[in-house]
Amino acid sequence: MVPTYGMMIEIFKMRLPQEAKVVAELSNTAKQLIAELEKIRDDEDFILGVMSNARSEDARGKLLDYIHMAKRMGDSVTSDDIAILSLTMGQEHE
Repeated sequence: MVPTYGMMIEIFKMRLPQEAKVVAELSNTAKQLIAELEKIRDDEDFILGVMSNARSEDARGKLLDYIHMAKRMGDSVTSDDIAILSLTMGQEHE
């Protein structure tokens, strides 16, 4: 079964109950990033991991820009690329 955007919201709420209000009000950037992540790897753990690492709007925007730039350049983006980049962003905020 492929998770839909609505299902992703519910998963966020279950896994991160303290952030349920924030999750319910995801920005357009976050929504677009989730859609792009689903195209790269349709796996809820991958998507939740990336979104958890890239918590700020700025970090999510940078990931989205990276994905779009790679597409324009004709490069493929793997889930490993995104996971490593998001981990690096997460560590910068610690």
